[in-house]
Amino acid sequence: MGTDITVEEDTSDSLPRGKRERLPKRRPNGPQEIIIKSAKGYVKAYLDVGRYPDGRPGEVWLNVAKVGSDLNNCYNAWAMTASKALQYGMPLKELAGTVRNIKDHYGGKMFLTDEEISKNKGVDCSSLWDAVGRVLEIEAGE
Repeated sequence: MGTDITVEEDTSDSLPRGKRERLPKRRPNGPQEIIIKSAKGYVKAYLDVGRYPDGRPGEVWLNVAKVGSDLNNCYNAWAMTASKALQYGMPLKELAGTVRNIKDHYGGKMFLTDEEISKNKGVDCSSLWDAVGRVLEIEAGE
């Protein structure tokens, strides 16, 4: 029962396995407000990508709903795990792909600016996770 295994060479700028690169203690950040208008109403989230001095992404901050709520805790736990993945060398684009196209009851129109809201120029998203993935793709330069 022979199987052929193909090993692809990693040509990315990621760190060697097992090597974590921590971020500096202080760094300038500004959260991106995400608003989703769904059949259930509006949901707001705040997402921020912390970067190393050279511009590489190194952490994700994500707050949803009320601080301390189960929903917010779930998203915070994912953001902490995502941050560790970035610090161990996972590309932001790949990280964004882990949550894109997930479906839940928060699907609807995503708005990132007041202008988009006033003009109703939102982008369709299948869930809050999908919206997070879309914003991370923007941050990654997609």
